[in-house]
Amino acid sequence: MKIRLLSKAHVAQHSSLEPNIWSSGHLRPEVATAIKNIAEELYDFFDLPADLVQDLKFTGSLANYNYTKYSDIDLHLVVDFMDISDNTEMVKKFFDARRRLWNQKHKITIKGYEVEAYVENMGEKHVSSGAYSILDGDWIKKPSPIRPRIDSIALNLKIDALKDSVESAIKSEDLGMLEALKEKITKMRRCGLEKGGEYSIENLAFKKLRREGIIKKLHDAYTARYDQKYSLPEEVRRT
Repeated sequence: MKIRLLSKAHVAQHSSLEPNIWSSGHLRPEVATAIKNIAEELYDFFDLPADLVQDLKFTGSLANYNYTKYSDIDLHLVVDFMDISDNTEMVKKFFDARRRLWNQKHKITIKGYEVEAYVENMGEKHVSSGAYSILDGDWIKKPSPIRPRIDSIALNLKIDALKDSVESAIKSEDLGMLEALKEKITKMRRCGLEKGGEYSIENLAFKKLRREGIIKKLHDAYTARYDQKYSLPEEVRRT
């Protein structure tokens, strides 16, 4: 197996926050206004009353020192799911389905960075080195410019193994295999974030695969096979 070194574009660490987004440690006013305008559209799309939104959270690598040209603006609408229904698992599934649809349909950018929406349950454990409250105009968790130590060999091995698994699952056209791999990758990333934070091997591998469109290919293959399984083919009638 050929071992590659990751480029600085994929694993970066800067001495300052992204200057097009931040100024003197706070979100630029025009950026904050743009995000609030997008949030207003999201309320309608998610069928979510504005008074149920506890906060608008800006998080991810652009709220940190490890941003790259591939970064996006992670916009989290913070909501108490119990205000909507006692069945919080159902609420989560609804919002996850809607946000995937919104993210697929729209390519809205701010200062050249795509906006990715997410509805977060209030009190949900969210691992991030930086998080900023749009509504309060201040940091929830202020990031620190600490240079990470990354095992590039281990990371590349993880990336290659995941690529092989995805390729095999897609070729198999096995719905159970595709679903199991989707769940495995989701769990892998979550565990990596909990144990090692944003610079964990698991999270960096996931982000690399997502940038290359491999995660989307896996999800598309699963959806196509799922639809095929439950579809009834049209009968060919003889005339």
